[in-house]
Amino acid sequence: MPEQDSLFTPEVNGQDKGTGPEKPSPKTSANGNKVIIIDGHALAYRSYFAFQNLSTSKGVATNAVYGFLRLIQRILKEEGDNDATIITFDAPAKTFRHEQYEAYKAGRAAAPDDLHPQIETIKKLVRYMGIFQIEQAGLEADDLIGTIAKRCEEKGYHVEIVTSDRDSYQLVSDMICVRGLDKTDRYGPKEVFEKYGVTVEQWTDFRALTGDASDNIPGAKGIGPKTAQKLLEKYGSLEYILANLDTIEPKAQAKKIQESLEDVKFSKQLSAIITDAPIDVNPEGWAIHEMDKENLKNLLTELEFTSVLRELSFVEAPTYEYKSVPWGTSFYSGAVGYVFSDINPMTAEVTELAVATTDSVASVKDNEEKQDFFRNAKELHAADAKALTVYARRSGFEVIPGDDPILMAYVLDPNTATPETVARKYEVGEWPKDAGPRAIITAELLKTLPSKFTDLQKELYESLEKPLQSVLADMEQKGITIDSELLHQQSTTLNAQLNALEDNVRTIAENPKLNLNSRDQVADLLFTKLNLQAGKKTTTGKQSTSVQALEPLRDTHPIVAMILDYRELSKLKGTYLDPL
Repeated sequence: MPEQDSLFTPEVNGQDKGTGPEKPSPKTSANGNKVIIIDGHALAYRSYFAFQNLSTSKGVATNAVYGFLRLIQRILKEEGDNDATIITFDAPAKTFRHEQYEAYKAGRAAAPDDLHPQIETIKKLVRYMGIFQIEQAGLEADDLIGTIAKRCEEKGYHVEIVTSDRDSYQLVSDMICVRGLDKTDRYGPKEVFEKYGVTVEQWTDFRALTGDASDNIPGAKGIGPKTAQKLLEKYGSLEYILANLDTIEPKAQAKKIQESLEDVKFSKQLSAIITDAPIDVNPEGWAIHEMDKENLKNLLTELEFTSVLRELSFVEAPTYEYKSVPWGTSFYSGAVGYVFSDINPMTAEVTELAVATTDSVASVKDNEEKQDFFRNAKELHAADAKALTVYARRSGFEVIPGDDPILMAYVLDPNTATPETVARKYEVGEWPKDAGPRAIITAELLKTLPSKFTDLQKELYESLEKPLQSVLADMEQKGITIDSELLHQQSTTLNAQLNALEDNVRTIAENPKLNLNSRDQVADLLFTKLNLQAGKKTTTGKQSTSVQALEPLRDTHPIVAMILDYRELSKLKGTYLDPL
């Protein structure tokens, strides 16, 4: 692989101390190879929310796993023969920062319950793919990233850190850059300075002054990013500022720093990433990926990642013989494939429309042909036929929902309720992005699914579920009248009840900072402090605090009933009252 030019050439003139950054001199010559270090937990968390409603036919959530895998595959395609990809994870234990500062990261919301088992699946997936992964008790992934990055830099590697954590900017140099989890932008010294007005050498000083709410790092109370940037631009370093507080201008800012002096010093210490952790760094060995094909295939099959199985040649993709033909009257009653411009059919436009019959598929070319279809179609046979019906009726066409493979699949198995999971489960291929292939997959599903019904399921579908679509479409189009003021009053009342429950639980627990939304804190309270009999465990081996696990304990201690009531009211308020 030929040596690439540096991505970072900051054009910032060297100036006297306190007025601006100097471009650091490279410490080593590049060897032409690259190391990519991925913040595993950050990528898993981001993938969890980026890929909603993705699960196996058994209802096991796979959204975080799928998003993680897709980015890893993309990164591996960028690798040269001697490049290495490393994935770091936070170990399931407190770090030295937690020991130094009890409230470290205490403000973070608890991770979703179904994310933890997915992270364990991700670790297995990474292992079977032959990618080096590392976690170490007592250290955060940041410290592993920092150590690996700096040692690989010394070996002459260009380093890319894939993370959402801005503290990694302190590691940046001419050989090290930071890139976002799903973006191609790279941040080197020049880019950091252009966005924040501080050099990478000043980054921990900047964070010490501003603090970091996501990690519960205090900083200096009343000092924001702009003020911190101006102080560092003028005085050069936090060390100089703290040593000369009596002469720092403006005086009001100096006073704020003085009043938060210990917090500032501690914040600097907490923000600093370790770069000399006791770990072996072997980019040459990490560049070798020895895939465990059998276990990888079995895991991908269990996850129902059919498209990935095909891409890795573990299974063959199904092929369909549909002729692409011009639009005509014979397509008024076929299987419809469509693409909405928006998820809401009341505001969306149909940007693509195609119809598949027995062995042919036709796509509409223009708005006239689209109007012709909706004007003449009597029933809409489509995936989510109700949504397409809402759009059509909103546009002035009298149609009814016809057969819907997603609805059929739901009757067969309520855990299978999205086009993606239905297509995978019944092995007709991946749910495509374009209307033509969607029409073909819909047609294939409509051929496959009816034969799987039992007599009772067929009756349920034909007599209830299918005709109900038209009623629901009418309701969705016409809407319902709500009393917003009454709902607001009810939300306010529930909020007062939630606060009272929270106060009561905290009083009994003798912990004024107890977070009832934290699984770990609730588990510690119930099973450690109150010594209640634990029941179910999560897939990661922790004591479960789910409703199913706590309900049998309701009468064992008053606090259990309070926690269950809190959850019920919180869901009612957050899911129904507040959105309405």
